[in-house]
Amino acid sequence: MTPSAEPKARVVICDDAPTIRMLVSELLAPHYECLATCSGEETLEKAPGFAPNVIVTDLLMEGMDGLELCKAIKAHPQLKRVPVVLLTTKSDSDSRAIGLESGADDYLFKPLQERELLARVASLVRLHRAITAEAALLAQTLGGSVKMLCDLLALINPAVFGRSIRARQLAAQFAQHLQLEERWALEVAAMLSQIGYVTLPPATVDKVFRGLLLNEKEREMVARLPVITEELLANIPRLEPVREVLLNQLLPFDGPQGKREALPIAARVLRVVLDYDALESAGMSPEKAFECLRSESSCYDPALLRVLAELRGLRAKQHQERDVTLSELRPGMVLSEDVFDAGGALLIARGQEVAPGTVELLTNLASTVGVRQPIRVRLPPEPPAA
Repeated sequence: MTPSAEPKARVVICDDAPTIRMLVSELLAPHYECLATCSGEETLEKAPGFAPNVIVTDLLMEGMDGLELCKAIKAHPQLKRVPVVLLTTKSDSDSRAIGLESGADDYLFKPLQERELLARVASLVRLHRAITAEAALLAQTLGGSVKMLCDLLALINPAVFGRSIRARQLAAQFAQHLQLEERWALEVAAMLSQIGYVTLPPATVDKVFRGLLLNEKEREMVARLPVITEELLANIPRLEPVREVLLNQLLPFDGPQGKREALPIAARVLRVVLDYDALESAGMSPEKAFECLRSESSCYDPALLRVLAELRGLRAKQHQERDVTLSELRPGMVLSEDVFDAGGALLIARGQEVAPGTVELLTNLASTVGVRQPIRVRLPPEPPAA
């Protein structure tokens, strides 16, 4: 049923009737890896780890029935793309429309016919593999587009690129801590949040990042950055979730309870991340930057500020800082401070992890424009003892 070059597909069979569960399992087992469950609750508990290509479930079950299970599957972040087949009898065929509205992808009527069961499951396995492959390709394509934009940003303005890198790193820590479903959109939004700065004069960018007073013309240019960013990203397909995060992060957190809950959590996180980095870049200590955010209670989600305090405390415990010479710089270290050439021009902004290419670049620059040393770095965490 499946091409030999591909791994064996996986099917979950959910039915509270042992005879039906055993029958379906016996029919599918020669062709697929099968996981049999006796309830909707057990399916939701075990299916994510099993990573099925198809889920076959009875419609009428005690407790959570097939319709409720189908809705839960389609709302589950790890299962939402998995096709669902509902098993039913001819007497309750009126439920077919309701089942399809609940997200079911196919129906099979009892008594089951082996040939029809195998054909339907095989068709849905192909569908799931096609959807999964398309999603992976889309992610790679979008990832390549985002990487290209960021590479250009690094060439045009290292300071702006540095803020993007720092924002993505802190956003990723938030996403991991909060177990956010929108992690990809949040991290990409953090990376692209500074793309509009390429339209500003370098002197204005420098003033913004150092927290200096802007004149009226410069304030107007900075105020237009969200619009410019939206225009730049609007032509990239499938970036709608990222654009939504970028637009919503401008909104204050304070407001009616319903309005607060409607503000996406990824947008709330991004505002905390960017404003915190802006204060640190202006020369504030981490402690003072945090207190400044906390004093603006109308702008930030208090729960996220508590997470920020915890994350910064954790980072301080996990990393040691030291000054190193260029010859001591190693991949895996993270730049704690900006790196300048001998004349004071920024070469690489703080927050970036040292890669082999970074060491080679700075070594080449040291022989031409010079590199200010020592370089302040964070050391990678020590590996756990064996």
